[in-house]
Amino acid sequence: YLDDQLKQEIPLKFCRTLLTMQQENIKNIIVTNKDNIYLLVPLSIEEQIEQLLNSYRLQEALTLAESSCSSVKQRSTNRLVLSTKKRIAFIEFSAMNVARALSLFDDIHMDFHEILTQIPNFLPINSSWSNIDENNKNQYVQWLNALCDYMTRKSAEFSRQP
Repeated sequence: YLDDQLKQEIPLKFCRTLLTMQQENIKNIIVTNKDNIYLLVPLSIEEQIEQLLNSYRLQEALTLAESSCSSVKQRSTNRLVLSTKKRIAFIEFSAMNVARALSLFDDIHMDFHEILTQIPNFLPINSSWSNIDENNKNQYVQWLNALCDYMTRKSAEFSRQP
């Protein structure tokens, strides 16, 4: 029933297992504490990663995806790891953590044209430049500078390819 694969942790304190139920090849567990009763239903690794990414638990999502690989060598080609890194990169990109995002884009060898197509999704479309406060202006300028440097470097690499 239990294996050595990494699991998503659930912070339930002072609980005890009441019952393990088998339904259509799925084991559900009923757990209780002083005030609550919980039904724990197993989720696929993809669903767990999706939930972690949606709650911005990025490193935990990546660790879970990487744990699905039987060897470290497989991580560079595993579909789940690559898609998780791509999602994390875009989340970091939108949070203006450009260095981290660009590092992940490089790590998964993402085509810089695909990054360019996503830029409109990260810009403050509904507000004019003059209405953005000074701190956000500086962040956007740094974000755009880092992005331009990256694109220039990638463009040069792309043009050198046969």
